[in-house]
Amino acid sequence: MTVRRHLLVLVCSLAFVMTACESSPESLGKSPAASWTRSTFHGAGLTITFDHPPTWKSQLRGRGFHYSATFGFLANFGLHQFCGSPASGPGCLWRVLGPFPPNGVLMTFGTFGYGPGDESQAQLLGPGAAMMVNSRVARRSVGTGEGCLGTGANSSLSYRMVDGQTQGAFAIDFCGRGPNVRLLESEADRVARSLHISPGPAGEGARPD
Repeated sequence: MTVRRHLLVLVCSLAFVMTACESSPESLGKSPAASWTRSTFHGAGLTITFDHPPTWKSQLRGRGFHYSATFGFLANFGLHQFCGSPASGPGCLWRVLGPFPPNGVLMTFGTFGYGPGDESQAQLLGPGAAMMVNSRVARRSVGTGEGCLGTGANSSLSYRMVDGQTQGAFAIDFCGRGPNVRLLESEADRVARSLHISPGPAGEGARPD
């Protein structure tokens, strides 16, 4: 083989290695929008439809809580029953849901604010960046994972929005564990952009207790 061919092979090999090194975990983890999954849930008189990564699997049944209801639990890791199980006892124990693995993501969504009192829309939505989601007034806030179900979450992102009901509001909560926090925020924002809320069948799905 000539010296010129040796140099050509070396240059091509270096180019391949540099390209592979520049592929970050974030770019490797992204799913094309066309490959995402569309899911529909019902609860509290609403129908909720949204797109999400196919690795986020629906787990556990929706359930009502005190003045709130969670319609669904989606995660890219296995979840454990945290209410009325041998591990949780007769009540609910948030940490029993399970530990977050690296880059683990949990998405929960449902209604809240069904307690006594007359809270204003601004009070229900709370702090955060003002925006519109599905043509509805909403607030987006970023956190450090405090209040997330399970153990080990160190990042979180929440959307609060009006849902057309006479009481309460609708919420989507994303919890994750790094190191790829930017990917969580990117995917959460894409889920929110795909969200559609409409009136749903009465008596189907979880309702606030």
